[in-house]
Amino acid sequence: MKNSFLYKFPPRASIIIAILAVGCATPQAASEDGWSQLARRDYQTALSTFNQALQENETAELQAGRAQALYFLDQHIASESAYSRALALNPEQAQWHMEYALVQIACQDYADGIVSCNEAIRLQPQLAKAFHNRGFIYHVQGKLGAAEADFSKAIDLDPNFAEAYNSRGIVHAERRNFQAAIKDFQIAIRIQPEMASAHANAAASNYALGRAELAFVGLNTAIKIDRKNSLFFKNRGRIYLDLGNRTKAADDFEQALVYAPGDANLWKLLAQARESGDKRVQE
Repeated sequence: MKNSFLYKFPPRASIIIAILAVGCATPQAASEDGWSQLARRDYQTALSTFNQALQENETAELQAGRAQALYFLDQHIASESAYSRALALNPEQAQWHMEYALVQIACQDYADGIVSCNEAIRLQPQLAKAFHNRGFIYHVQGKLGAAEADFSKAIDLDPNFAEAYNSRGIVHAERRNFQAAIKDFQIAIRIQPEMASAHANAAASNYALGRAELAFVGLNTAIKIDRKNSLFFKNRGRIYLDLGNRTKAADDFEQALVYAPGDANLWKLLAQARESGDKRVQE
């Protein structure tokens, strides 16, 4: 049986836990509107609100709000600049250093991201998200031991941090310690049942252990939660392909290509699935 799954961290929305400026709202109505718009994920409106407020009075809080809006609009360079300005005006906000690290991760500025996480931890040693974000960077750099240590520290600080369990589970899976990985994924799911990536990661680990039925259950659940994730369809298609059900495999690869048309590997898998010799296999 082939272990054809790809382990990876979930999309940005899953690793950024509701960035809100705790205790940083200003008395200005425009500023308060901006924070509310961020909370509603109306990022373009929030950006306009913060830009307007900054024309009247520059504060660190307004720059931080603007930085958050820019980040979620994928304007990462501009977001970096705004966070830099906010921290120049008020360098003692651990939350902003932690958020700044996320922007640096998006820009692949990993060394600077480590610096930002370290500063956040120095200012607020109990900030679990800062350890998680630093662990993410270590993982990207291939430093699995350091990544696992930071994810475990994040869990110690916040036992209900579902994303930290999911992230540590990925490290276990990459080390082929699938039982430990599944345990972490299951905890993440118990805490946050709608975490599609944890369901998909548990499916991958179960399939690596030869448990195709459980893999189908996990991927079917992940797809119900997030029907636009190409990786979920791709991985389910790979199971079908491994089991000889080329028709269902092709269906899944075609659906995956709707969301990831530039994935060359998907096109190869689809061509392979369309070859003759389909064997019907029940889930």
